[in-house]
Amino acid sequence: MKPWTPTLFLPGPVDVHPDVLAAAATPMIGHRSAAAAALLDELDHGLRPWLGVDSPVYALTCSATLAMEATVRNLVRRSLLVANGGVFADRWKIAAEASGRRVVSIDVPHHLGITPEVLEHALANHDVEAVALVAVETSTGVALDLDPLLDVCARHPHVLVLVDAVTAAGAMYVPGRRCDAVFTASQKALAMPPGLTFLALSERAIERSRTMEGRGLYADFARVDRFHRAGGSPFTPALPVFFAAVAQIRRLHRESVDARFAAHRAKHRAWLERAARDFPTLCPFATSAPSVVVHASPRDVAPAEFVGRLAERHGLTVAPGVGPHASTTWRVGLLGDTTVADIHRVADAVADTAASF
Repeated sequence: MKPWTPTLFLPGPVDVHPDVLAAAATPMIGHRSAAAAALLDELDHGLRPWLGVDSPVYALTCSATLAMEATVRNLVRRSLLVANGGVFADRWKIAAEASGRRVVSIDVPHHLGITPEVLEHALANHDVEAVALVAVETSTGVALDLDPLLDVCARHPHVLVLVDAVTAAGAMYVPGRRCDAVFTASQKALAMPPGLTFLALSERAIERSRTMEGRGLYADFARVDRFHRAGGSPFTPALPVFFAAVAQIRRLHRESVDARFAAHRAKHRAWLERAARDFPTLCPFATSAPSVVVHASPRDVAPAEFVGRLAERHGLTVAPGVGPHASTTWRVGLLGDTTVADIHRVADAVADTAASF
């Protein structure tokens, strides 16, 4: 059999192992059946270590953006503090304003992220019900050191903590036990097909949801929790993707959580040792995520042109920049089941492509 060779080095989606893709072709079952309940239970317990929680993990058939919006509608009555350090942090702001909530937006340097001191000052000077954070900002490659930020939030116990861990979970430690809502997506470091969001909630978050007016129907957290505890899903789940997700969870647990994190750190070191010599990074090593790195494009070369030529010459896909840095940067994903050898292969291809201009 021909060896499996990943070609997608995006910040997501990523290549999915052939065995996992094959699991998606499992014959259908009834979504109210005992077999479906067992599937949901295996996903729930299998995902808890990756989100750093002991409580249930709900598997939702939706993108993470819907989970973000639903988190606002279920848990924020009036006001939300957003640490705005990039495109996906800004999405918290957009979702909250679209839901009629007041947003206090704290702009932070895109290459550093929010610090505990800035967060403390913001919470001391603004009356808000919740704080929204992005564990890894996919548009800049910045990873937040969450624990010191959560220490600050703990000094303001009325404030709920909402964390987008989409490009973090599966690649690095996420202190989900300390959060009121934390979610990730299937197509990132967990290396599953797109289409699922995995969400964990604190008890006080579930209680808040039960009393929240206007939380909607499809992503009503209280309803999701009630059905989940009874062994089901409120609405028909995307069963083929669920089959694939369970197959991948089993593969991941043969590797272990610590080994997965170590593998991402090794890929990150290998990549920076190679690529950072020729392409400056948007953020320093101290804040650089082990899952996505953002680089300056070669001088006088548009990022889309560079990305396109890499694909033409080597069949490898990286991503152009987004947001304020779209015209000057490109991004590489170090996610999923890729190896250090894969990272060196991409680094060789990137060097060759840059030399072709």
